[in-house]
Amino acid sequence: MTKPARPVGDAIRHNAEELGMTYGDYIASILAHELGMPEHAPMPPHSNDEELPINKAS
Repeated sequence: MTKPARPVGDAIRHNAEELGMTYGDYIASILAHELGMPEHAPMPPHSNDEELPINKAS
């Protein structure tokens, strides 16, 4: 467990929420990229902002 300074923690929480990620997954993603292992970084969930067209049944 890590306890960053309040401003850092607030920024992490804000960025994680923007991406739809948990606090821990966001930190793990940053660390994986920083350590040169991006293949091990948790990915943000895919956004389904667009709706698929649904044809009405007659």
